[in-house]
Amino acid sequence: MPIATFALFGWCMAEGSGISTIDNKLTESADGVPLGWAIVAGINTIMGSLASLIVTQPDLSRYCRKVSDAGWLQGLCVFISKCLVFFLGLAATASIQGVWGKAYWNIWDLLDAILDHYWTAGARCAVFLVSFAFYCSAIGSNIGTNTIAFGADLTGIIPKYMTIVRGQVLCCVLGVVMVPWKILASAQAFVTFLGSMPIFFGPLAALMIVDYYWVRRGNLHTPSLFKGNTGDLYFFTKGFNLRGYFAWLAGFLFGLPGMIGKFHPTAVNEAAKNMYRLGWPLTFTVTGVIYAVLVYFFPVSIYPQSHANTPITFEYLGKRDGFFEDDVDDDLVDIEGVEAAVDKAPVVSGEKC
Repeated sequence: MPIATFALFGWCMAEGSGISTIDNKLTESADGVPLGWAIVAGINTIMGSLASLIVTQPDLSRYCRKVSDAGWLQGLCVFISKCLVFFLGLAATASIQGVWGKAYWNIWDLLDAILDHYWTAGARCAVFLVSFAFYCSAIGSNIGTNTIAFGADLTGIIPKYMTIVRGQVLCCVLGVVMVPWKILASAQAFVTFLGSMPIFFGPLAALMIVDYYWVRRGNLHTPSLFKGNTGDLYFFTKGFNLRGYFAWLAGFLFGLPGMIGKFHPTAVNEAAKNMYRLGWPLTFTVTGVIYAVLVYFFPVSIYPQSHANTPITFEYLGKRDGFFEDDVDDDLVDIEGVEAAVDKAPVVSGEKC
């Protein structure tokens, strides 16, 4: 994939006009949005491309060789790669636009245009190899970042009927049913899709972060995670944490009017559209604050009743794999079947933590 990407970029630089044609009149974006809001919308779009990975990170980090593999180094690599990819796309598009007079923001449109201008055996072979590389990259990325997380979550919801592999197969089927090629039909449709992702995933990420770091202080009781009876630590209200649902809905509603305006521009005012452009920061902050307030007035239990008087220090249980020293054997028996299933689960790369 890197070879194909840099090869295509190099060809665009060599055959096009280079970066000299990049428009430096950045007072407004193409659709008339002021520069400041255009930058905010761009940040929101980038966060949209990372939204699902941020939420499903726990499903993927289980394959890390060590804890630090999912830490600051991963964040740095994501930051560098995102900046690099956006620069390569912008520069290549500007270079070709300088000689052909049209901006091809979609990689598939660019490859079609290359064949229109260079219908030779060498060009056809090169386009095939680049297309195949991007195809394999898309398949591999989705297997690693989408299907595994979907399968793991579905297995947790209905373990009697699902496994991670079955969930992956179902995810592939649903992926085709949702006709994703319509999202890639144009650059505008794809950007709109990415811009909408934070409206759904931003509140979820806020709930996970606030709940772990602020509410529970990094303390999760492993045996209780596998108990679903009334009165158990994580049973909440008939199995539902209503605080989380309410906080998520509140954050989502802040971005919903703007998302509607993206498809029906005359249906909402400019303020609603700007709230949509804020996307991730807005929905994340609203949900996080509301959830923290709700938990303050309606506290949740951090430890089981038998350890209610244990001081709540940061990651007290995290440093003990989620167990108290006096957890009885019955608690271990409850999760024995789950541990056996995890041992049999396929490992994509590395070793399980």
